[in-house]
Amino acid sequence: MRLGAVLLAAVASVPLGLVAIRAFAIEVSNFRDPCFHWGDGSGTTSSGSFRSSLRLHPGDPCATRSEFTSETKTGSVIRVLIVPGGVLAAIAFGILGAVRTRPLFAVVGACLMFAEAIPIFSLAPVAVLTGGVYLFVAKRVRPVDAVA
Repeated sequence: MRLGAVLLAAVASVPLGLVAIRAFAIEVSNFRDPCFHWGDGSGTTSSGSFRSSLRLHPGDPCATRSEFTSETKTGSVIRVLIVPGGVLAAIAFGILGAVRTRPLFAVVGACLMFAEAIPIFSLAPVAVLTGGVYLFVAKRVRPVDAVA
């Protein structure tokens, strides 16, 4: 049953794991992109007041491709740690609970995954399903000490 529980937890984790890794990669690429301009608190307006405060020269590579956001770098880091980071932590706990036959780890992973269903509303059903799978795995696996 242990192999089945590990496979079930791993398969249930794949969709949200891929989404979390993609979100993390996109945010990291924004930090490395010199043409991505972070907000200064005033935000981007339809009149372009934020854009007009930047001085772009005709030969500047960002003159044809610039991206703007009103979000600050600090806010972005906090958001990435909470949402994709929380999903990856939940996945780690859920799979670790199955692999190490520690039901408490799987329950912690399920609770984290249920909590992550709130900020990622569009994928909430997947997060709830994954959390449910972790609870199922927690019920099915027995600690190694109890197998005797």
